[in-house]
This record gives sequence, structure tokens and C-alpha cells, in this order.
Amino acid sequence: MSDDSLDIASLIAEEVGDPTDGASDHPLAQQLQSTRLRMEAAENAFIILGLEQDADTNALRSAYMDLANQLHPDKYTDASAEMQDQATEAFDKVRAAWECLETEEKRQSYIDHVILGKPTEEEVAMSEVKALLDAEADFKKGLAAFNAGRLSSAHKCFVAAVDGAPDELEFCAYKAYTTFALSRKTDMEAAQASLSNLKDILDANQHQERRLDGGWVLLGRAYREIGEKDAAKRALVQALRYNAANPDAPRELRRLEGKTAAQISDGKKKPGFFGKLFGKKK
Repeated sequence: MSDDSLDIASLIAEEVGDPTDGASDHPLAQQLQSTRLRMEAAENAFIILGLEQDADTNALRSAYMDLANQLHPDKYTDASAEMQDQATEAFDKVRAAWECLETEEKRQSYIDHVILGKPTEEEVAMSEVKALLDAEADFKKGLAAFNAGRLSSAHKCFVAAVDGAPDELEFCAYKAYTTFALSRKTDMEAAQASLSNLKDILDANQHQERRLDGGWVLLGRAYREIGEKDAAKRALVQALRYNAANPDAPRELRRLEGKTAAQISDGKKKPGFFGKLFGKKK
């Protein structure tokens, strides 16, 4: 007999106990303890039933029926209370294992999620929700930094937001603009690529219900910063078409003219863009 066999036999003997006690007198005592030890070492439902994961439904059903018959509590009504509890516990384990594997669909799901560790649909959905919430938090941090003029910090937050929610076009628009702004003076090729990306994002937004008027303001800023005033004006007017209450577009249009509200000529304020557009005719 091998050393491993001796070890298992010793374990069984320890579980069964002294042959002189009442529990070990039952004819199924050693069989029960052997089955319990095997189940305790089992890593998954297939091994509990004594089979490999490539076993088919018929083989699994046959193994389940044999074990269920062997461990059914009715066979232990004349055993001690402790032995009855052990038999019931083992029987429940066998039944639970079979319920995990009784159909091909359940079996594949068990292999995927328990053995291979793939996430369930619910886990995937929860992960996606968490990623979106984290992305929104990063975007809000980015906006705060952006509005405070901390462009580099804002850009890092927008990159994180897009990594977490790559389909959110608003996040993508701010990332594209800050990439443009940070590259404009050192890498004009990268800046132009980012500007093209921003235009593509706004084009994709045309098919969405919520229009990104803020994205058009960013495009207007970008065009202004490279001296393309006509294109800048068109972008800013488009922002106002989508949202007449946008607070940034009018300010950008004033910047585009190179005038401020404090500019005065010959004791009078020069008429700005909106003055020219909406001023009364004499």
C-alpha cells in the first residue's frame, strides 16, 4: 500500500473514530466518511460528483443519482444524530452540485464563471456603471481645472474620463481641445490632428439627441487661437444655434473681435458683434 493510501486511510480512521463508539458501528459509516473527505477536497461541482468538466449530461446525471442514493438521509435513520447530520450535509452538497450542472446552459455558465473566473452579465453591468461614474467624476474635476486655467491638470482628468467612458463625446471633445491647446506651440502636427479629431467628434454628435454646444465653443476657441477667425465665428454661432443661453459663446465672439466691454474710442464704446447684429437702425 502506498504512503498516500495510508494517509487517506488514517484520515478516514480519524473521521470515523474509535470502532467501539456508536457511530462507527453503522454499516455505512466508513463509506460516508470517505465520501465526505473526497467532497471536502473537491474544488468544483464536477469533482464533487466524481467527474471531469468534459463529462456529458448523462454521465453527470448517473453520478448524481448514485451519490444521492448512497447519501439519502433515509438510509441513516438508524444512525447517530451526528452521522445523520453528516449524511444530510453531504447529500445537500451533491444536490447543489447537480443543480449547477443539470443542463448544458447551466454547465457552460458554471465553467465560465466559477471555473474560468469570467464575470457574469450582472458583474459586467455593475463594472460598466462604476466605470461611468468614475469617468464622470474625472470629467467634473477636469472642468474645474479647465475653468481655473490649469490646462495640463484638466487634460489629465479628461484623458482619464475618456479612458473610463470612451463613447461619451463630451468627454472626448474636451480631451481633443486640451490636447490641441497643449500641443499648439510645440507640435503643430499633433495640434492639427487633435483639431481634426474635435471636428469628427462634433460631426458624430450631429446624430445624437443632445447637442454639444460647449464642443462648438471649444472648436471656436481653437480656430481663434490659430487665427482662423471666419471658421471660429461659424463655430461659435453654431454653438448659439444649439443653445442660445450658452454663456461662453458670446464671450468668445467678443474675444474674436479683439474688443472688450471696456474698450472706448472717442469717448464711446465701440459696437461689438452683438451690437452690430442686434443694434437699432437709425
